[in-house]
Amino acid sequence: MLNSIYLNFSYLYKNILLLFIILNIFNTIHAQDKFDVRLKTIIFFNDLNPTNHIKSNYFNMINRLPKHTTRPIIKIKLLDNNTINLHRPNFSEFINIEREVNIKKRNFIQNAKNAMEIHFAYPKNLLFTSLKKANKTIYNIAQKYKGLIWDIETKEVFTAEEWGEKRVKRYSNANPLVESQIQINCFTKDSKLRAITLGMSKFGQPDILIKNYSVTNNQAVKNLIKILAQLLIEDIKVGKNIHLNTKKITNKDFIEKLLPLKENKEINIELPIAMGHWEEGFSQNFIIEILFNKIEGETLHQKQSKLLANIFGLEEDFIEIEYDSVIEMFKNKVKQEEELKKLDSHSIPSY
Repeated sequence: MLNSIYLNFSYLYKNILLLFIILNIFNTIHAQDKFDVRLKTIIFFNDLNPTNHIKSNYFNMINRLPKHTTRPIIKIKLLDNNTINLHRPNFSEFINIEREVNIKKRNFIQNAKNAMEIHFAYPKNLLFTSLKKANKTIYNIAQKYKGLIWDIETKEVFTAEEWGEKRVKRYSNANPLVESQIQINCFTKDSKLRAITLGMSKFGQPDILIKNYSVTNNQAVKNLIKILAQLLIEDIKVGKNIHLNTKKITNKDFIEKLLPLKENKEINIELPIAMGHWEEGFSQNFIIEILFNKIEGETLHQKQSKLLANIFGLEEDFIEIEYDSVIEMFKNKVKQEEELKKLDSHSIPSY
């Protein structure tokens, strides 16, 4: 009798806890719609001393960020020798198997004498236009003063030309190509691969995390994340599930060039989500983790492979490519670390 009461209570408790988690995810994500979007970037300079009297025809210049704004605003802070060290990125925190910051860029930033910290804030109803204008403003400043741009959200460093090519030229006002504004960071933890977006906060959306997948599924996992990220910025609603419906994607460049579906098939499925946990190297943003517990299969890898194969094709199609690419990534990492040891820390390259 007591065992029966205990089991019923335990079952009720677990269901109440599950309901609480689902409601918390739903409320947290949709609460973002009520607030503005924040973006911060740092531009590092060598000898030039940039002025903070930057004019903008779009953003309102302010001296202090408010808790909330209904108009696009910008705040600029100059960093000198006394304050710049507090803002230099610690690149060792962001090393992963996929992408390394160029050694010369790293050295340039570590030896930079001046920097400019730029804060943007804009309401969500002006999201796409404001982000495009912010990207253009960053480009203009970096180009004028020959600086290197540190994208705090994606953990990437750009020259003005690189920023202009990726962040400015590939951006459109209506449903931009999200891949050009974010990074998908693949890394290992406890010998298991994980992939997470960095930079979705630029769109006021949560970052997307997929954990514990096989290296043979690496490219398919990144493609799945690209689709989900594009759907998120095109304003799909997220509750206890995320609706993966490729019919909802309207960006033509994404559909024509970056939608690698098996036999051009349309996908319409519900994927459960959970609250992701922040880890060192992640953006300061809300995280949703994609779950595979409703997919058929005995193990997590079987469930993941089944879903990915159904969407993109059999995993045999990309096993060899992904294995070789990962090995090459590790080789490049070792080579760059050897170059770093030889690099004269006092030499500052010009851009």
